Amino acid sequence: MGKRSFQASREGVERLTQAFDKYGKTQDCLAREVGCTRQTVNKFLMKKPISKELFKSLCDKLNLEWEDVAELNADHENENSDHKNENFNTVPVMNETPNNIIENIPGQNTSGEVGLITPIKKPDEFKTCITYNTINGQFIITIPGDINSFLKNRKKQNNLLNALRILSSDENATISNIEKGSIKITFNVSSDGIKKLEEEPDKIILVARIICRSEGEELDLSDTDLSHVDLSGLDLSGINFSCADLRDANLENANLENADLDCADLSGANLRGANLKGTSLNDSILNDSIIDDKWLTVWKIVNQSFLGRNLIGANLSNANLRGANLSKADLMRANLRGADLSFADLSDANLRGANLRGADLSGANLKGADLSGANLRGANLSKADLMRADLSGANLIFANLIFANLRRANLIFANLSGTNLSGTNLIGANLIFANLIFANLSGANLIGANLTGTALVFANVGNAHFGSNPGIYEDAKRELKQRGAIFEDSPGDDSKVSNTKVPTR
Repeated sequence: MGKRSFQASREGVERLTQAFDKYGKTQDCLAREVGCTRQTVNKFLMKKPISKELFKSLCDKLNLEWEDVAELNADHENENSDHKNENFNTVPVMNETPNNIIENIPGQNTSGEVGLITPIKKPDEFKTCITYNTINGQFIITIPGDINSFLKNRKKQNNLLNALRILSSDENATISNIEKGSIKITFNVSSDGIKKLEEEPDKIILVARIICRSEGEELDLSDTDLSHVDLSGLDLSGINFSCADLRDANLENANLENADLDCADLSGANLRGANLKGTSLNDSILNDSIIDDKWLTVWKIVNQSFLGRNLIGANLSNANLRGANLSKADLMRANLRGADLSFADLSDANLRGANLRGADLSGANLKGADLSGANLRGANLSKADLMRADLSGANLIFANLIFANLRRANLIFANLSGTNLSGTNLIGANLIFANLIFANLSGANLIGANLTGTALVFANVGNAHFGSNPGIYEDAKRELKQRGAIFEDSPGDDSKVSNTKVPTR
């Protein structure tokens, strides 16, 4: 099966840059006109692969011929085969140089389906390949990796055996031998099973690489064909599956945390119980897929843009909603703990009582949003726009608000203890009875902010700008100046007591 994606060539990127400048609109506008997400547009402009259909549509919208932009150099597969006899073939796939190869492994017998382990001299380089012998009924996979770790992990061995049984349709296939080379696994498979494996050799190689990868090892499986493959229950975290063909794949209970599924075709795939925490789903295809309601909602938010969504009480914890359009959405009491909402549009959204603990809201648009009573403890709001937002009674303990815009925001009774407000714009903000104990206000602008009853004990006010602040009396002003604060009141203009009615609890 041919590749599902295109990416721009080096020369194509230059053409794209010029055409996009001439286009004169934002990435969001281009995405809306083509019918995709802004993230896909960004990948398109940054020389990263996206689906062929979207690539062509984006080129057309920018008045470019896609053939002049795409990198069309075909991948040259190594077709050299080592024919020892007419029944013995080797198919090299995915050149690799493994890490952590052990020099000597003592031979030993293992019980069950794993056979004799034979030490083999370490070669200079390893090539992931498969070798099959139809007469002897042997199918051999050689992949890079740590053989000691593989030998100790019976689960990986069984997962690999199960995958081979499914792909070969041979339920009686067994592992007969594991050797160093770096990991060389010999299977006993029926002749019919070997013939079936010969039809799609790449799939068993890809599955083997997934199952046998080292902890933390990154895998780029973008634009690969994994259709109909059983990956249920496997650790697929962090793998790049962008533009991959995963039609009818079994991903039930798989761990896809932080995986990239952008533009992947998941039609008919089984994602029941899969962990999609932090998974990117931009422009992925879910036709007839089985997927938990939570992650289907995430997919809809990312890929189906409209204003005023009703998401009251929705569970969106740990969801990847980066750049999502949630303008005017009703997210009252929603669970967004640990969610990635960086650069999302949450303007005028209702987030009253929402749980945003530890969420990433950096660069997000929260203008006019209602965050009253919300839990934002430890959240990242750096460079977020919170102009005129309602944060009354919100929990912002240890939150990061560096260079955020809180101009005229309502922070009455908000808990900002230990919060980093360095360089933050708090001009005209309402901080009546707010808790700023141990907060970092260095370089912040608090001119015109209402500080009636505000707790500033132990707060870092070095180079913070004050002026015309209701609630700040002369004694407090002198103390703040001694702690490094800068007051910009006109000479002789004493800070005035606020005429604002002070709320009580």
